[in-house]
Amino acid sequence: MIRFTFILIFLTLGLTSFKNQSIEPKYPTDYFSSPVGHEITLSGTFGELRPNHLHAGIDIKAYQGKIGEDIYAVAEGFVSRINVAAGGYGKALYIDHPNGYTSVYAHLKTFKPEIEAYIKEQQHLEQKFELTKYPPKEKFVFSQGQKIGSLGLSGRSFGPHLHFEIRDSQSEVPINPLLFGFKVKDSIKPIIQGIKTYALNDKHEALEERKWAAQKRGTAYALEKDTLMIPSWRVGFSLESYDQMNGAGNLNGIYALEMFVDDSLYYSFDMEKFSFDESRFINAHLDYKEQVSLKDYFNRCYTLPGNELSIYNHAANRGVVELSEYKSQKIRFEVTDADRNMSVLSFWVKRKNTEQTSSKIYNYKLYHDQENMIVADGIEIQFPKGCLYENLYMDYSASIDSSHNIYSKVYHIDDYKTPVHTYYQLSIKAINLPLAKYDKAFIAYCDKNGRYSNCGGTWTGEYLNTKVRSLGDFCIKTDELAPTIEVLNFPNKLDAKSSIKFKIRDNFNTARNVAGLKYEGKIDGLWVLMQFDGKKDLLYHELDAKLAKGKHNFSLVLTDAMGNTSSFEKSFIY
Repeated sequence: MIRFTFILIFLTLGLTSFKNQSIEPKYPTDYFSSPVGHEITLSGTFGELRPNHLHAGIDIKAYQGKIGEDIYAVAEGFVSRINVAAGGYGKALYIDHPNGYTSVYAHLKTFKPEIEAYIKEQQHLEQKFELTKYPPKEKFVFSQGQKIGSLGLSGRSFGPHLHFEIRDSQSEVPINPLLFGFKVKDSIKPIIQGIKTYALNDKHEALEERKWAAQKRGTAYALEKDTLMIPSWRVGFSLESYDQMNGAGNLNGIYALEMFVDDSLYYSFDMEKFSFDESRFINAHLDYKEQVSLKDYFNRCYTLPGNELSIYNHAANRGVVELSEYKSQKIRFEVTDADRNMSVLSFWVKRKNTEQTSSKIYNYKLYHDQENMIVADGIEIQFPKGCLYENLYMDYSASIDSSHNIYSKVYHIDDYKTPVHTYYQLSIKAINLPLAKYDKAFIAYCDKNGRYSNCGGTWTGEYLNTKVRSLGDFCIKTDELAPTIEVLNFPNKLDAKSSIKFKIRDNFNTARNVAGLKYEGKIDGLWVLMQFDGKKDLLYHELDAKLAKGKHNFSLVLTDAMGNTSSFEKSFIY
């Protein structure tokens, strides 16, 4: 009896221990406090689908939509990195914590005064506005809840908010902050707007695509048709769904998606974490054509062969469903947010008797798992292995464009609706380009709206060479026009509270791998800090209280990617 009682107690304790172990949170949920002094409302979620990247944090809305509110350290730690940029994260702080995580605070208006002073000192030493610094760990130490700066919209931010991240300090991998116990009111289920079906061949290549709208029926979602007839032996799906939260109308990204076939889990992913190195694989995860054409975000529910995202938990047959013409199969999607609010969409699929065949016109077949080389009249293209997410049946052509300032054929390399993952080499032969203009020539990309971008280039004989990361229309153009300087604020008399403001523009945008506008401001021949807001083309200088009283001379030199320069000079009284 004693032995039986001991065994029963042991089993009970063991089961209790196992149960507690199974529900123990994966991440600490009571370690971090809020970075803001008000209720957290989100305008962006972790893993949200964005152009060319997954969103690496949460976007916390500003109180009453205004900049300037205090931002606080979420736990004790030291500043490990400080970043200042005209785009991207703008002004950002990184704080390393003793528990092995790093918190990131981006789009700030200001840092704490001692950090502001340190950064300005470094900017003057290096004579540049944009920089990244890694101060000694003992230089800026904060306790939990201590003010570190103020909320703003610096960098590529189009509304006042705090972009907030939690990263693993060693790997730099961002992790969903909502898994760390931050309190966000969310009792609203995700919205399901519709699905897209892809009739696939035996290589899982799309033969036909079709969209189907979803409608709310009671507590679940349904399609207009109960059974979808697919003209192939195989089908893939994508789903358009968004999350909403209490107190905000934003359409945010979902946390997790599961697809069931005949009530068996067939495919799933969740937005727990991912690495920055894999973020661009989003272009394989979503339906790229829908995103670039209509700005609609469909989560693809079958994996392309070149997709190396780590977010997938289950993908039987890569998520591709085998069909029968004699039997309907039930498809069920379950979409959840980080608070486990769930929406469900169910329908049936069946194979049509007729088999769909591809009607795409192409003249080159490119393979995603090997290098591809194209040499044609006046052009050479080299796609490295892994540049494509799947095999591409590429439509290629060349045409003559007699428009002004085009010095090559115009090459139509498939179109902008097809994504590429890495840069590929592009070489174009010049036609009728005067020797005097060679140093002003660049390979130009023409977007869907007819706007040209400078993709750079270096010469090898008559061929201009560069690397690009888009498909579409390319040619050689020249740029001999100087950038423009528009004075926004520069009175004759200034004081310590004054700032000198300009709007600066160039006639061509530049690709991400090509340097944009360079600027240098001086007062009385000495370098001064010019700050740049890239989204507004705003360049400005805040006067230093240490400037001597009297008359001074200000000068500004602006240089574009092709070496064309503009200058501005003016005297002022301080």
